[in-house]
Amino acid sequence: MPPFHRRGATPRFAPAPLLAALAALSTTPVLAQSVDCTGVPAWSANAVYTAKQRAQDQGVAYQANWWTQGQAPAANAGAHQAWARLGSCQNTPPSNPSPGTPPGTPANKAPQAAFTSSTDRLVLSVDASTSTDSDGRVVAWSWNWGDGSSSTGVRASHTYAQAGTYPLTLTVTDDRGSSASKAQSVTLNAVNRDPATGKVLFTVAELAATEARLTDTPLFAQVKASAATRSNSVVQAVQPGAASNPENVRRVERLLPQSQWDYLFPLRHPSYTYTGLLQAVAKFPGVCASYSDGRDAEAICRKSLATMFAHFTQETGAHDRNNVIPEWRQALYFVREAGCSEASYGCPYNNECAPGTWQSEVWPCGKDAQGRFKQYFGRGAKQLSYSYNYGPFSEAMFGDVNVLLKQPEQVADTWLNLASALFFFVYPASPKPSMLHVVDGTWQPNATDAAAGIKPGFGATTNVINGGIECGQGAEKPQSVNRIAYYRQHAAALGVPIGANEELGCATQKAFTVGGAGALNIYWDQDWAYYPNMPEGKSYACKLVGYQTAFSALKPADYQRCVSKYFDVIVKP
Repeated sequence: MPPFHRRGATPRFAPAPLLAALAALSTTPVLAQSVDCTGVPAWSANAVYTAKQRAQDQGVAYQANWWTQGQAPAANAGAHQAWARLGSCQNTPPSNPSPGTPPGTPANKAPQAAFTSSTDRLVLSVDASTSTDSDGRVVAWSWNWGDGSSSTGVRASHTYAQAGTYPLTLTVTDDRGSSASKAQSVTLNAVNRDPATGKVLFTVAELAATEARLTDTPLFAQVKASAATRSNSVVQAVQPGAASNPENVRRVERLLPQSQWDYLFPLRHPSYTYTGLLQAVAKFPGVCASYSDGRDAEAICRKSLATMFAHFTQETGAHDRNNVIPEWRQALYFVREAGCSEASYGCPYNNECAPGTWQSEVWPCGKDAQGRFKQYFGRGAKQLSYSYNYGPFSEAMFGDVNVLLKQPEQVADTWLNLASALFFFVYPASPKPSMLHVVDGTWQPNATDAAAGIKPGFGATTNVINGGIECGQGAEKPQSVNRIAYYRQHAAALGVPIGANEELGCATQKAFTVGGAGALNIYWDQDWAYYPNMPEGKSYACKLVGYQTAFSALKPADYQRCVSKYFDVIVKP
């Protein structure tokens, strides 16, 4: 520091003898022996030191070469520096004491670093609350994770990018500045293992979290909401005019009273009842539901009914042009596929029942009195066919695939004849959107859909139902022509306006493809990819796919069933 002088005064310089003495002090050799630091104060950045005054810093004694303040001895010792190093202290007070620590304070004892740790796959959790300080308290905890990252806090966790063994170091600091460290190697694996068997171990919560993460998209949420079902106890309580009927049922009753139902379907099979329609609507709260985003629920309900009724007319209508009842009012005439009945064995539809197929394992076919597999021909308003459709429908209705696989006739003789049609109306068949989402505007065509010529309107619902046969032919097929005519007439009867630009046909529409706005993979299958950090390179996971499998992403816990099916794992609560 330069000598102090007044403004305008001639600076005074130290005489030569003094400079020589200071130079001699600055070259004091570093002593190897220990120094008794009793009474030697700890260095403080706020103290002023003059020549030959002593202080200790980080367990070492120093002597000032000249006047100094704020210069740490450890960093300013040696030739021509402010401090000369005398040697290591025998009695070491804190290296950085709290401000105001008086000289002669007893030597600080270093803290003791200690911690516990636990691993969950690539996540390491640590707890240093067992660290102690015998003459004070621990005030800081610093973690070096060994992968180039660090954290602070008495408790912490860290997720590693990949499996391996890492050097973990904890450094603790006490309230008088002393520090201590503890190091320990930790090994992280991509999976947890059962200690008894060595098998890969999962918990139910862990698999549920993975399932939720993989299905956490807006489209999945929309599909789950529209395909949700109510308890059958609610369904069975539904009766026309009952005050306890669910809101969507009451909406249908207002828009389609029983008198109009009787008018629209005078030739219907006796099994198709108005009560059955209301019960089917009650089962699916997404049909004729209310909307919170400004959409007109009543208008969408009218259009949904007109759309379904037009397809009913094509699928199960009498198509009798000689009848006095016009064709568009001849829907629901058939409840079983023409020429098929339970009394004869002419319509098996049960190739998938053969033992050894995965379909027969997931949806085990029932047998008749002669030991033959049941017949799964078309039944109901939408003509539900094949065991691999009866099984999922049964599970949606009863939570049990076996109910309708053992008694498929219920799809013809009970309210399920209409519920099966609503089931198809609300469920997507990837990469197609559901018909409900076409009608209510949830599905909006993207660039992929536009390139395929698919536009909003009734024609897109025909594409969903039977696009491979009726659509993309350049001219409307007879079936599509019928559907358009039926839709116009049912729409008029239900007060549904048809816009001039609405595309009613599908002659120029190609099939829905992956990449379209409604494409949603709703099934789980084994993830066959190779993972170098996993045991044997296996994924121990399932992935979403567009083709039908035994495991549905719309069924809770099917992800867990998929993982358990394909991998030798243990799943614990």
